[in-house]
Amino acid sequence: MEIRVTTHRKIKYDVIIFMLNTGLEKIGQFLQTDAHYLFKGSSWLGMSQAIAALASFGAAVAFANLLPPNDYGTYKYVLGVMGVLAVTTLPELSTVVVQTSAKGATGTLIPALIARVRFSFIGVLLGLGIAGYYAFQGNIELTIPFLIVALALPIIEPLATTQGVFVGKRLFKEAAIYTSVTAVASAVGVIVVLLFTDNVWMVLLAYLLATLVSRFFRLRQVWKIAKQEKVDYDALKFGMHLSFSVAIAGVAANADSLILWHMTNPETLAVYAFAVATLTPARTFLKTLVNLAHPKIAVANHETLQGNLLGRITRSWFILLLPVALFITIMPFIYEIFFPRYMEAVPLAQVMALGLIFTPNKLLSVALIARQKAGPLYHVGIWASGARIILFVTLVPLFGIWGAVFATLLSQTFSGLVTYIFFKRKIS
Repeated sequence: MEIRVTTHRKIKYDVIIFMLNTGLEKIGQFLQTDAHYLFKGSSWLGMSQAIAALASFGAAVAFANLLPPNDYGTYKYVLGVMGVLAVTTLPELSTVVVQTSAKGATGTLIPALIARVRFSFIGVLLGLGIAGYYAFQGNIELTIPFLIVALALPIIEPLATTQGVFVGKRLFKEAAIYTSVTAVASAVGVIVVLLFTDNVWMVLLAYLLATLVSRFFRLRQVWKIAKQEKVDYDALKFGMHLSFSVAIAGVAANADSLILWHMTNPETLAVYAFAVATLTPARTFLKTLVNLAHPKIAVANHETLQGNLLGRITRSWFILLLPVALFITIMPFIYEIFFPRYMEAVPLAQVMALGLIFTPNKLLSVALIARQKAGPLYHVGIWASGARIILFVTLVPLFGIWGAVFATLLSQTFSGLVTYIFFKRKIS
């Protein structure tokens, strides 16, 4: 009897594996890519993103119910300014580490970290200047958070580079573990503090400390790998030039928080931030799939990129239609249960969710980075980022929070179009 049960289970297992392999082969044929590779990587990274999404969701529930909207708007404003200051830390070196690790030059990580720390002190000085400005204004509520940001910047931002080693080496299990630990630690730190206080700078400190500790342990792991492999100095120089060329993109990425803060009020920023936060787990997961393509594109030949990439992107749009539509449909029910204070954010999030369909467009930028096309990337960054800033400055005063939504979608569309034009010129 036991033999029959065991055999029956084995048959069911074999059937499931057969159906899974068949499904992956069909998806691979449709996308003209290695679906088994995507599944292997996305299964680990997808699991980590699921854990990260749950952690982020828990933190969001805590923010919605324990922190007043005015204070939450202040918190998001400080993080937005930190995002702008992070531009000084040469963030594109993280992308270069992914590419070099895929090619057996993981040693590039070490000089990349050193370069990021050195340049971060520009951001430290700017952060101290902002803190000094608010101190002069007598605004202690913002002075202390910006002092914390200035001190954390030269450590926490460069350490983010270490994740690129795991992705480049296709060590998806290790990447998943560290991503999960960082997300959970940060969320738990924030939730614990919120249970006792709604002090913005204490919440910020808890978030940054938890993130910092998690990234430090990841550094210990990848350092062992980096010391055993060579350094690609040409790629390092390219990464530094790329960071300079797309610096405006880092500013533009955080323009929404800064412009809404100065042109509306903290409560409006809080509502918009919640709408954006609703999309963050889905956007992060899709970006993870894009990151999985980095090692493949890094070693792909010109003919492969020329013949297949655009077709794969177009097919990916159609695959994303159904899950995005489902996500939009269930959004009101999620808000009703968990975020009743922010129900006005629902239509904003539903409209912005349409932009998720076009996340695969980022593969075009990945291809330009893989071919070290600094010139086109510089032009893409200038045009796309400039357009985003102009759209926000123009539309927010006219339409308020909906102006920010329109600016988000229009800037995404424009960015995709500009990237496509330069891709066609330089790759196709």
